[in-house]
Amino acid sequence: MLGTAFDVKVHWSAMIALGEAVLALKNCRDQVLIAHGSTMAAASLVLLHETANALLKEMGTELRGLAHSPDPEIRAVVMEIMQWFESKAPVKEEA
Repeated sequence: MLGTAFDVKVHWSAMIALGEAVLALKNCRDQVLIAHGSTMAAASLVLLHETANALLKEMGTELRGLAHSPDPEIRAVVMEIMQWFESKAPVKEEA
């Protein structure tokens, strides 16, 4: 459990590193598929990518849950992170 604002910041840093790893694994998987033309050659990379991505989603869910923490410092850190996400989100154009 993330008990302090410091824990939340470390959790966030781990999420960033894991997100980069997820993207690298996806890129590597794609390159192996291009080079070998076979999903068998990339099977381990597919498994690693899917597992890392699932872990990242789970970590994100835990982080979002902390938005309702009784600790105001934790809530403030989580809100900063959520605002960062919102600033990076693609803008949806209305049809």
